[in-house]
Amino acid sequence: MIKKYITRLSYRRLFLSVLITVISLLCFSQLFYRVSIVSDNRMAPTLKKKDVVLVKKKMRLQRFDIVLCQINSQLIFLRIIGLPEEFISYSDDVLYVNGSSLEEPFLINKSVYKHDNNQLYTDSFTLSAFGELNSIPRDEYLLLGDNRPYSNDSRYYGLIHRDDIKGKLVTIIHTK
Repeated sequence: MIKKYITRLSYRRLFLSVLITVISLLCFSQLFYRVSIVSDNRMAPTLKKKDVVLVKKKMRLQRFDIVLCQINSQLIFLRIIGLPEEFISYSDDVLYVNGSSLEEPFLINKSVYKHDNNQLYTDSFTLSAFGELNSIPRDEYLLLGDNRPYSNDSRYYGLIHRDDIKGKLVTIIHTK
């Protein structure tokens, strides 16, 4: 009888410990992470519509990070191409940052698209497309989708303010 009571007490402690751990993890994850579902194909083939991803809320942003941003009350994923105080341009499908060319190895469909459509994968542009800018203003970012010919991104919406970037992609949890 005493043994049964001790076993019951042990199970209660174990249950409470597990419950407290789960609640703590949920609270922690809600503060620092979010699970999100990709809503479109503007980042294909890197991210596809209906992929389930983990996003870190507090983050340091770097070039080529994939970020979740809010544009016109819509949450979308885009890639950071231009950072504050940089001069960005595209010419003949080549990215230039402060006058130096930079490779974009994640654009795996670029050569196929150019061959099949006889068009540039990324149309040529400079920051003057966003107004009379010599460089990207402080706290603003140039964001583009990986699926460039079909992506509405900074070329359509303009530069994106830091406050509109809600998190950085950590990993793909599930892909469809």
